[in-house]
Amino acid sequence: MKFLVIPDSFKGSISSTEFCEIAKKSLRIDASDEIECYPICDGGEGSVDCLTKIFDGKVVTAPATDGNLFKRKAIYGYDKEKAFISVAETSGLAKTLIKDPFVTTTMGMGEQILQAKHLGKKKFILCLGGSSTNDGGAGLVYALGGKFLNDRGETFLPTGGNLSEISSIDLTDFYKNIDGSEFIAMCDVVNPLLGENGCTYVYAPQKGAKKPEERDKLEQNMKVFAEKTAFLGVDPFTPGAGAAGGLGYCALAFLKGKIVRGIDFILDAIDFKTKAMSSDAIITGEGKYDASTSYGKAVRGIMDRASELGKDVYVFCGKNDVPGDKRVRELNDPDMSLQDNMRLTAEHLKTALEQFRKTL
Repeated sequence: MKFLVIPDSFKGSISSTEFCEIAKKSLRIDASDEIECYPICDGGEGSVDCLTKIFDGKVVTAPATDGNLFKRKAIYGYDKEKAFISVAETSGLAKTLIKDPFVTTTMGMGEQILQAKHLGKKKFILCLGGSSTNDGGAGLVYALGGKFLNDRGETFLPTGGNLSEISSIDLTDFYKNIDGSEFIAMCDVVNPLLGENGCTYVYAPQKGAKKPEERDKLEQNMKVFAEKTAFLGVDPFTPGAGAAGGLGYCALAFLKGKIVRGIDFILDAIDFKTKAMSSDAIITGEGKYDASTSYGKAVRGIMDRASELGKDVYVFCGKNDVPGDKRVRELNDPDMSLQDNMRLTAEHLKTALEQFRKTL
């Protein structure tokens, strides 16, 4: 039999790559069995490794500025023509010591773009997920040569806390540095830059802006940023513009790129249609299968594509909050605590896949 395995990660327990390794061992009961695996990512931490594996590329480690303006080693990936760069690797919330969206920066992502350009790369896949920032991507633009000036004519690095100080912007060197480049931003959220559903009010609390007055100040600063960059011609209420603290807006307005849903990009990259049609079973998984799965999550993207082809998808999840769907298999043992279930996810997945294989 031929299996196509495309799992998401089980956050806090196993990665999508680990799921694939377990599947390769658990599904094979005959020498003729074929198990083709593609770990998927949502644009956050782990995206560089995921994309590098899919495109058979390489991972580079080099110094870059982190969210707190410290220089440290970070990774990005590349293949023959493309570079894979994730904000989570330089300014990721999990890797940021001082979690404060007033001061965190996306400079490191801009530096990695320059590093990849020096390797001759002209196409950039930007992963927008898991950031600690709320700077509208201004730090990225600054690192690529953009000049932000205050009302005294002084150049400064804009962050979430001082975006309102921007008086004028000089993009002469910035445009020289990105000349001939193409940018695609992987993004799985539809939040705009501004408003009650924008990046500040929805995501800034988890980045450190706990108080309502802090979020109000960040939102006001972002409004000024949108006004000062209106000449770039992008509506700040465009879906996805609020991804990663406004990096989605930066990708559209400054980089003249486009935003794509992460799972769609990956499925197109692996030629999902061809591989799905030749498979006997398509398997995916995620930590929790719930109502939110229907709203743009990777597993739903796979199920939708497969449905168009008349193919079933089997979902293995830690917790299933949508009972009644026979395609979904829950791994959790109801007699165990959440902590024990998460600790034993790999073992539970192995058992479930072996049992599943015997039913075919």
